[in-house]
Amino acid sequence: MANHLGSPLSRLVRERAYRAGDLKVVEQQEAAAREKIKAAVSALRAIREHRRGIEEKLKTLDAEIVKRAAFDAALIRPIRACPRLGPFRYGEFRAEMIKTLKEAARPVTTRQVVMAMVRAFGMPFAIPAEREATRRRVVETLRTLARRGAIQRLHDTSKNAEGLWLWEGL
Repeated sequence: MANHLGSPLSRLVRERAYRAGDLKVVEQQEAAAREKIKAAVSALRAIREHRRGIEEKLKTLDAEIVKRAAFDAALIRPIRACPRLGPFRYGEFRAEMIKTLKEAARPVTTRQVVMAMVRAFGMPFAIPAEREATRRRVVETLRTLARRGAIQRLHDTSKNAEGLWLWEGL
C-alpha cells in the first residue's frame, strides 16, 4: 500500500487521529463524572433533609424530657442502631448449619461446613479475602454452638489443627 502523504505527515495524521479518539473518551468520562456529581448532590440534599428531621425530633424530645425531669438531655449517651449485616433472615444461617451438622452421621470438618454454607447461601468464595470472611463467619457460629453445648469440638485447639465438629443436640 502506497503512502501518498509521506512518512512525517502520515505520523502527524495518525497522531491527530489518536488524540481525537482520546478526546472522545475524555468527553465520555466527563459526562459520566457530571452524572455522578448530580447523583451525589441529590443524595447530599436527601441526607441533609433527613438530618434536619432528626434534629427537629431531638429538639421536641429534649423539650419533653425537660418538662418531665430537670436534667440536661444532652447528657444522654447516643445509641446508634446497627442492623445485622448480611443477606440472611434472623437465625437462618445458624439453622442451616445445624441442619448440616445433624445430617452428618459423623464428625464434620470446618472446611466441609464452610462449603455447605457456600452452596446453601451462595456466599462469596472467589478470592482469598472472601474465603477468609466466609470461614470466619462459619467458625464464629460453630464456636458459639460449642459454647452452648450443641456441638462438640473434637480437634486440639492448641495445635491449630483443622476443626472437627460433632453434633450433640440442644
